[in-house]
Amino acid sequence: MSSTAFSFSQYIEHGTFSEAWLRAWLRRLWQQGLRPGFRFDEQSTEPFTWEALLQTVCPCYVGDESFELPLSEAIIRIAQQGEGMLTVWDRSIDLKLFIDDHAVMKKAHATEGVLMSGYKHILLTIDATFFHTPGNRLPPERETLYEFQQAQLAFLHWSEVLCKETQPLFGIGIEPEWSFTIGETTTEYTREAELELARAIHRGEFPTLPPWVSSLYLGTRFAPTRLIEMVSRMPDRWMKHYSDGSLFLFWNPAESYRGFHYMAGEVYRLNSLAVQSPHSLSSQTPEWDEQLRHAFEIYDRAVELARSIGYEAEARANERAIAGLIERAAQLKLAAERLGKRQKPSEQPT
Repeated sequence: MSSTAFSFSQYIEHGTFSEAWLRAWLRRLWQQGLRPGFRFDEQSTEPFTWEALLQTVCPCYVGDESFELPLSEAIIRIAQQGEGMLTVWDRSIDLKLFIDDHAVMKKAHATEGVLMSGYKHILLTIDATFFHTPGNRLPPERETLYEFQQAQLAFLHWSEVLCKETQPLFGIGIEPEWSFTIGETTTEYTREAELELARAIHRGEFPTLPPWVSSLYLGTRFAPTRLIEMVSRMPDRWMKHYSDGSLFLFWNPAESYRGFHYMAGEVYRLNSLAVQSPHSLSSQTPEWDEQLRHAFEIYDRAVELARSIGYEAEARANERAIAGLIERAAQLKLAAERLGKRQKPSEQPT
C-alpha cells in the first residue's frame, strides 16, 4: 500500500459477510455513485443498469491472484474465498475496496473474552499521490481548492457513504502521512498499531488517538452518551450524530501538514496568490504600491495560518518571502522617486 494513500478501515461482524450481503452492498454503493469494476466513460450514452453491470468484465483480486471476470463471478469468488479486492470508480478516479481477515485479527484474546476473529475487515483506499501538488500553481479557474484538498474532502464523503451503507461496528480513517514527529517522539502507523486501536475500541475504550487517525466511526454499541458529550466539547472536531445513535468524527491532526493537510493547502494557495504580481512589478506599473500592500497582507495571513497548524518550516519560508517583498518595495520606491525627478522639469509650465 502506498504511504500516500488515504484509507478507511471498517470492521463488521464476521457472520454478516456472505455472497448475498456482498452483492447487495456493492449495489447500494453503485446507487450512491461508486461504479464497481470499470471507469466511467463520459462518451458512452448507454444507460447502465445493475443487471448489465453484473455482466461487465472487471479486474479483481481473489486471494493473491488477479483475474478479469464478470462482476457477478468476482462477487461469488470473493465471497467464497473470504477476501479479495475490487476497484470502484468515482467517475474517472479509482478507489480500492479490500476485504480480508487479517491474520492478527484471528488471534484469540482470552482476557477480552471475545475472539477478534468475529470481525471482517473492509478497507477503502485512494492513492493520493495523483492529487498531490506542491502548491506552485493556482487551482483551475472556478475551483477554490487544490486537488489534494478536493481528494481529502471526496474521500471523507465516500468514507461516510461507506459507513452509511455498511453500518459497521466501528471504522478508522488514516491520514496519508503515516509517520509523525512531535518533539523527540515519533508515532508511526502500522497495521498492528491500527489493530491495537481496534481492540481498544472493541473493549469499549476511547483511547488517546494517534496523529495518523483523522476520522472515526462508532456504531451504536460504541458511542455512549458520555463519549458524545466529551467529543462535542473537543476543539477542531467535526461530528455527525446519526439518528440510530452512531457517530462519525473527522479532524485534521495538528501534526499532519506535509502536503496533504487541508489547512496546509490553504497556506500553499495564499502563497501562490501572493507571488502572482509583485515579481513582475515595475515602478511604472500603476498602483504597484497597492499590489505590494495586498501581497504583504496575504503573506501575513499565510504565516499566521502556518503557525496555527505547527507548520514552522513554511512559516519561516513565508517570513523570508516577506523580507524579499520589503526589499522589492524599497527598490520600487527608489526607482519611482528617480523617475519622478526625471519627469518633474518637463511637467513645469513654459
